[in-house]
Amino acid sequence: MITLGISEGFHNSSVCYVEDGEILFASESDRYTGTKNDSWVPGDLLLMYDCDNMVYYEKPFKKNIRRLLAGQPWERTRFKYDNYYSHHLSHAAAGYYTAPFRECNILVIDAIGEWETITIWDNLKKLRSWSYPYSLGLLYSAVTQYLGYKPNEEEYIVMGMSAFGEPRYNYEYLLYENNHRGIKSLEGEPVDIAASIQKLYEDELLKLVKMCPKKNLILMGGCALNCVANSKIKGKNIWIMPSPGDAGSSLGAAALVRKKKLAWRNPYIGYPILNGIHIKSVVDQLEKNRIVGIANGKAEFGPRALGNRSL
Repeated sequence: MITLGISEGFHNSSVCYVEDGEILFASESDRYTGTKNDSWVPGDLLLMYDCDNMVYYEKPFKKNIRRLLAGQPWERTRFKYDNYYSHHLSHAAAGYYTAPFRECNILVIDAIGEWETITIWDNLKKLRSWSYPYSLGLLYSAVTQYLGYKPNEEEYIVMGMSAFGEPRYNYEYLLYENNHRGIKSLEGEPVDIAASIQKLYEDELLKLVKMCPKKNLILMGGCALNCVANSKIKGKNIWIMPSPGDAGSSLGAAALVRKKKLAWRNPYIGYPILNGIHIKSVVDQLEKNRIVGIANGKAEFGPRALGNRSL
């Protein structure tokens, strides 16, 4: 049985095909369309295999209720799916079914799903949750936008900027604001603002980690890409599926149909380029101090992927 998981309609769409526990293919759409963080899955990716189930990474009705209350328009999915799984469950499942261990806590932190913004799990049993408008991810994105960068894409720049500033300001009060509407004003230099939001995120992350008693910890959601904050976690065995954001949830939704571990071997599960590499010629060029570009094998699934496409 082949299951097609789809995650689309936001800032980074993707598909994943799974057959009896084997990941046949998984890729972000922008690898095909050439539009960075494309919102919609192109037709070519929907016709790669004849699938028996087509599943979606969140529950549209619950999300639309929240959107209406926030003054946003109702959104419709493009297809009728065989099943719809909640946003944070899809995140958690993408981590759990690919992880190298079975007993664990899962911490999901993102901007927002249907309503939830943070969840803690014991394996795949939800223990605690925090809901909109309280959101670490939304606040970090709002600060990203305030500093002149693209939210849901360029948070990594703010993370990098934070190293050049001092965390002079306490933005904890902003966690309780509706940051979907943006931030009107913040005092201070951009690098100090970046350092302050990074410090807040790190402090809150470590508080949440303390609520996860098991030695094995899975981090998922777009905020799991904050590698600077992750480095502050001590004493845990950590697994982060290489595509922990919403794109990775196509894999999580597909895995939830079978509810068993996937045969995860590595993140190279995307488009294959089957070229032979002539090692001697590559070495010859490198010895001449030239640049060599290599594209070979399957592409990596994840937003920071070089995977088999390297210099």
